[in-house]
Amino acid sequence: MKTPPTALALALGLLVAAVLAGCGSTTTRTVTVTKTVPANTTTTSTSSAATRSHSATSTTSTTTSSGPTATSTSTTTSAPGASTTSTTTTRTETGPAFVTPTPSGTGALAAAVALIARKGYSALDTSTYRPGDTLRVLIGRAAGGERAFFFDETRYLGTDASAPSAHITVFAQSDTEVVLSYAIYRPQAQTPSGVRLVHFALDMGELNAIDSIPSVSQRR
Repeated sequence: MKTPPTALALALGLLVAAVLAGCGSTTTRTVTVTKTVPANTTTTSTSSAATRSHSATSTTSTTTSSGPTATSTSTTTSAPGASTTSTTTTRTETGPAFVTPTPSGTGALAAAVALIARKGYSALDTSTYRPGDTLRVLIGRAAGGERAFFFDETRYLGTDASAPSAHITVFAQSDTEVVLSYAIYRPQAQTPSGVRLVHFALDMGELNAIDSIPSVSQRR
């Protein structure tokens, strides 16, 4: 007949108790059972969105025309789904509005005739004012006599002498030189006894008499 497991376990327990009681001491054993439980797994998923970058296209065109200068600049910028166009126009005049243009040709001659008229003289021969020359001259007459009026192109330089003469003519002239012929009178004479030539030259914008100008009494 087999002994039941429960009875066997009880008999072993009594035997162990008897042995321990016989030794007179008690031994306590602590058994620690460690169970490792896997930690929760956290999964992080990062999605990076693809970014597409479209570079803008810029086109600049410049148009320049002569005359009063007009410059037009057009800039076109294109991006995905958008297009922007800006136009800038710059005008450049030849001179400020308050600057009077320098007269030329018949306009310059008219301005010179008007100038000596304001001084009380009338031009005797306008052909001596030669637009092609740098040094130009007009002989003007008034009640007190005649005077030569000189111009550096259109710029007024002055007269030949501080006092008028009885009679002056233009003997010769070139681009920067003029030779005047003065009638010369003897004391108390009513008619001229001869002429005196005086050479005038333009030098660096200044008028110079190369020869001596006859005295007022001789030129009267």
